Amino acid sequence: MLGSKLLNLIAEGLGLEQGYFDKGLCEEGNLSVNHYPACPDPTLTLGAGEHFDPGLMTILHRDDVEGLQVLYDGNWGLIEPVPNAFVIIVGSLLQVVSNGKLKSAKHKVVINAMRDRTTLGFFNEPTKECIVGPAKALVTSENPPIYEPVQFRDLLKAVVAAFSSEKN
Repeated sequence: MLGSKLLNLIAEGLGLEQGYFDKGLCEEGNLSVNHYPACPDPTLTLGAGEHFDPGLMTILHRDDVEGLQVLYDGNWGLIEPVPNAFVIIVGSLLQVVSNGKLKSAKHKVVINAMRDRTTLGFFNEPTKECIVGPAKALVTSENPPIYEPVQFRDLLKAVVAAFSSEKN
């Protein structure tokens, strides 16, 4: 599976043992198919509001229609579509596990005025009951934990609540 291979590479890059994410952190996956119809006046509708993905990582396949934007240095930047490529989005849980070495990307989807857009997103997640915190191998006296352990269910609720409050 692509997600497992990518997470093993991320574990290696962080200095964690091979298979670190296979130990209860990547037991579930959710597939989301989204279709965004074109709208002649895109300001009249919303694709997906500003949000962080709660899990470890999102693997996004999209067609060649623009629409994904990422917040960077306080500005929204368009992620140009690349044919036959995936977009990998670091989730909030991976930010916690990496003790802040990897940052979750705030992103949104805007509607295209001329063309419909379809995406497939695969979300790598643990079970809702899983307790997660910074990886012990990444925590030292010089690099103390910046996150408390949290049950994934609670992290998920917090991310959803933040998304909902931004819509109002």
